[in-house]
Amino acid sequence: MTAPASALTVSPTASLLRYTDSWLLDDPFLGGARELSINNEVLWDFLCRLIELRSVTPETAADVAAAIGIPEAVVGRCLDSFRRAGILVPVSSRLSAPCGGPALQDWRLANLTVPADYRDPSIVSSDLQQMEEFAAAEAPPAVYKQWPATLRRVRLPHPVHDAPDRPHYVLGSVLYYSHAVIKPASLGPLPRSLRVAPSHGAAHPFDLSVTLYSQRELGPVLFAYDPVDHALVRLPADPVSQVPIDHAQVAVHLAARRVQWRYRASTAYSTIFLDLGHLLGVMEAVAESLELALAQVDLPDQAPIAVDVEDLGPVLSLRQFHTAQEEKESRTVR
Repeated sequence: MTAPASALTVSPTASLLRYTDSWLLDDPFLGGARELSINNEVLWDFLCRLIELRSVTPETAADVAAAIGIPEAVVGRCLDSFRRAGILVPVSSRLSAPCGGPALQDWRLANLTVPADYRDPSIVSSDLQQMEEFAAAEAPPAVYKQWPATLRRVRLPHPVHDAPDRPHYVLGSVLYYSHAVIKPASLGPLPRSLRVAPSHGAAHPFDLSVTLYSQRELGPVLFAYDPVDHALVRLPADPVSQVPIDHAQVAVHLAARRVQWRYRASTAYSTIFLDLGHLLGVMEAVAESLELALAQVDLPDQAPIAVDVEDLGPVLSLRQFHTAQEEKESRTVR
């Protein structure tokens, strides 16, 4: 059972108000009144009984849940929901709101609950305990798709450490700043990574593939981008898209499990599109700095970018740019 690290109590600044057919949570500490979307009568009963207790521990919450038929496995998540909504707060919490802070004001104007404050040790402890329980039932996803070592790899030049006249320098710069792993990280048992583009929870729920024209094969060839080794991995599949000579086409594939495993609610899916905007924004900024024309390409009819390529998710976006300033690139891609 996932449970907060400390006892909880009813927020001294929150009030539940009945308005027409809805319940409102009014808390001046968090902003204006907000409608509570609790459509389950059993959950309402659980909340009312907890409020009557005034002080809530994992043990008393489990007893109340058992009395009304709520499974023990979900009690911790219910408590977390009430805590994040601002109805229950840690007894030991002495945090104060950043009065007048622009971020807090934005959330108030949007009439939304303020995000969890990870300065509170109990929130961090609760999250880590939840991650351990998830990992005990299901292995967490890797931070990137790990391709077999038998596939051919092409190392890309580093945008700072290598000279601009190196083959693939332009392509390497675009891919490095857009998606390369700068530093490994973790949230308990969940592996994460830090990259140039920001990502909600450091999930980076994307994989990149690159289509280039090969003069040896007289047609396009498909590569996957390895963000840890900063290398292209030749895939044994025929690309669907056609690319001109001296051009590169980068596809952004969805890897939704990196979000699903951590955030088991549909409300987290919107962060994928925010992260996609971050990635494409960085890609466009790099292209502009290199004086490249980054063009958007229409997605193919089928979801994958190539035929019979396993473990690559659906394509969310395609970008194409000219790489003619790399004098040797079209000759070295084989």
